[in-house]
Parts: sequence; structure tokens; C-alpha cells
Amino acid sequence: MNKFYNLIIFSFIFLISSCNVKTISKSDTRLKINNFKLNQFSNNGEKLYSIKSPKSTINQREQIYNLDKTTIDFFDNNKLKYTINSDISTLFNIEKEIILEGNIKIIDDAEDKTIINAEKFIWDINKSKFKLTGNVSLNNKFIYLKSSEASLNKNTNIIEFSNPVSYKYKDNNDEEYSISSENAYYDLKSNKVIFNSSNKVKTKFVY
Repeated sequence: MNKFYNLIIFSFIFLISSCNVKTISKSDTRLKINNFKLNQFSNNGEKLYSIKSPKSTINQREQIYNLDKTTIDFFDNNKLKYTINSDISTLFNIEKEIILEGNIKIIDDAEDKTIINAEKFIWDINKSKFKLTGNVSLNNKFIYLKSSEASLNKNTNIIEFSNPVSYKYKDNNDEEYSISSENAYYDLKSNKVIFNSSNKVKTKFVY
């Protein structure tokens, strides 16, 4: 999933461009829009991402976008790679931050899909970090990992799950293993999961 996180950092810097909208009303500072759609392309014309919402309100003075039922699609070489869905979202253009809330679901486009769920998604673009809170889980063909929150540092490409973590793993023989821990670290590059607790015991799985 590291390609996804590299892409999201670059793309949101150019948030307020390539926006196609249907205006239904406006005031001095607020603009209400139906069928909001924002596309971002690279300098060589490749599609990077699109943001869609059936209804939205834009505070033009403060540059804040409030979107209903948000869908964000991310592309690599003009092919869909990841999709994020949420009940609502807020884009802060000045602060370079996006907050998605309610039934967060991040889905990759691989055959063996990895799905990340949460109640809230916070992306700090300038610091290249994101935070997931509220019933966070990562699920694919081999593992199910659950915690109350998770954070990613793009520089290390490691997601830290914490407070606390429960983990289930199924091997190729359908043998299932369960682990509880204070923290778990998921390496996006190597697909390793490392657990760490205050008793200094570490366990590592690679799949």
C-alpha cells in the first residue's frame, strides 16, 4: 500500500484545481454545490485522484469545503489503485488538512483486497502523516488487525496500531493464531507485522 500513501501526499497539495461543480446557490462567503467533483492531474497529464460528493458547501472566505458522502479515488498510471469512502468530510485548504468522518473505508484494487476501516481519518499534508481513530481495523486474506487508533509516518512507511491491539492470522494451512498487544507495527513495504508490549516481548509475522 506504500504507493497509495506516496500518491496521496503529492496529490492533496494541489487540492483546489480541476474542479467541476454544479452550483445551486451562493451567498457572500458560502457556495452550495450539487454533484461536486474535483480531479487532479500530474504535469504529464496522468490522473492522480478524484473527489466526489453529491452535496457540498464551500466557505469561500475561509477556504473550507464541507462534503457529504465523500468518495476519493486514487490512480497510478491512470489505473484505479485505492478508494476512500466516508459519510462526510472537511477539506481545509489553507491548513492543508482533510478530515473524513463516519464509516471510513480504504480499499485497494488488488485481487486480494486489503481493507482499512475506521470512524475518523485525519490527514496532515504538510507533515506527511495521517491518523485513524475509532474501531480501526485492517483486514485481508491472511490477517485481521484491530485497535482503537492508528497512525502512519510516510517517511518510514509503517502504520502503528495502538491502545490496545488484537490480531488474528491465518496461514496457508488455515491454521489461525491470535495475539493481543499494546502496539503493532505494520510495514507497508515488507508486509511484516511486529508486536510490542511493555514486557519487552516482540513477535513478528511475515505473509
